[in-house]
Amino acid sequence: MLPATMKEPKTGKEISKKWAEHILKEHRAATNPPALLRVDTCTVDKDKGDGYNSEVFFFTVETTEQEESSSPETKKVYHLVGKFLSQEPHSQVMNKKLKSHLKEYLVYTELIPAMNNMLNEKAPEEPKISYPELIYGKCKGQDFVLVMENLQYAGCEMNDKRKGLDDEHLKAAVDQIARVHALSYVLCQTADVSKYSCFPSVGEHISIFIAMMGVMVDNCVRFLTSFEKTQELGNKLKSCQSILLEKLSASVVDDFPIKCLVHGDFWNNNFMFKYAAASDEQKIIEEVKLIDWGNASWGPPVFDLQYLVHTSTTRTTRKDHLDEVLSQYHETFMRLTTHLGHPPANWSIEQLKSEWNKTYSYGFLVGCTLTQGTLSTTNPANKKNEPSVLDKPMLFPIKFVVDGMTMGAAKLLSPLLLSGGGKKFIVSFMKKIMKPILEELKSGKNEAMNTRLLDLVYEADEKGLLTT
Repeated sequence: MLPATMKEPKTGKEISKKWAEHILKEHRAATNPPALLRVDTCTVDKDKGDGYNSEVFFFTVETTEQEESSSPETKKVYHLVGKFLSQEPHSQVMNKKLKSHLKEYLVYTELIPAMNNMLNEKAPEEPKISYPELIYGKCKGQDFVLVMENLQYAGCEMNDKRKGLDDEHLKAAVDQIARVHALSYVLCQTADVSKYSCFPSVGEHISIFIAMMGVMVDNCVRFLTSFEKTQELGNKLKSCQSILLEKLSASVVDDFPIKCLVHGDFWNNNFMFKYAAASDEQKIIEEVKLIDWGNASWGPPVFDLQYLVHTSTTRTTRKDHLDEVLSQYHETFMRLTTHLGHPPANWSIEQLKSEWNKTYSYGFLVGCTLTQGTLSTTNPANKKNEPSVLDKPMLFPIKFVVDGMTMGAAKLLSPLLLSGGGKKFIVSFMKKIMKPILEELKSGKNEAMNTRLLDLVYEADEKGLLTT
């Protein structure tokens, strides 16, 4: 419990020694409380981490600790990651409205622990869902903060998003998400999950982003039709653009036999790999840790698979390994659900592949969207905010008033933006801010982005998706 005299920080800039000492003491008290824990230094890094739904800060805490009153004092270092609500007013209001912060808090503090406890009781030999160790969490009223271990100091690495996942990394990631899906499916069969109503259905979640997908496909059409070599392909994509969006809308309301916890943003940068030491210097994947659960929803697992495969792999990997990846996923899912006593009836590998084909339009659209959004060097969302002149101490009173007015305007506008008329505004706005990405595509300087995008379109054409 936070002392009455201490406030939760709302940003990494407000992290203090006293607060760091409090959260570490609380964390240690839950397992093995030390006789002494004193924070000597607390340093917040200047460079922030990536976060679309939140602000991410890295900080290092050095402590003096004593396990027992009779034992010697020791020095320890904690490398931590803190997640806070975005301080950008419109992002903060939208994320609160979509409950991104609450969903992530519940996944880390309740859902994954509940699923791992299920494994401990019924299948202790099975590997647990692997995620960052949670040091501290608070999500109540205006307060939101999650503090986790910094996985980089735990020996974990992020795969290069520009290269994409090779077959071994893809299989390791799919195996981990299959475990999440299987365990959450069993949880839905055996426990009351109605209290997690803040998690929308997959259809509700995707519907929010359909307008953005349309803009990104339009960007792709403009890119393709600007060159003689790809003009015909661009016109083909343009002619079926609205049909693709209609197919997506239809696919998310179809009746699927499996309901589970869907990550919702399962791409290259939302999992980290830990490697075992190998004498021949070849990297052997030992563990995969899943992060960033702010887009989670309830629904069919195939949407996570489409998202991963079409945002994070190359065409060669998809061509050579898709069938075995889907088979591996199905085998892991069915083995775990059977072991736990709740296998889904009549859900064969053929049924999964049928669902895959039915939702291919989603895979293609989300692939086009994320490829531009994550691989572009000009995407405004990837640029760090510059310090404001109002950040100067003498101007804090003015900044307070300006921020309050901006937040008030954001609260008034957010319901309108999610309405039909508001989505038209979003489309118009998105087209303007996506122009730099279009120019980067036309320049041909970003080989990774251009190749991945072209491969997605050529592949879709070969499979008949662009045939009206």
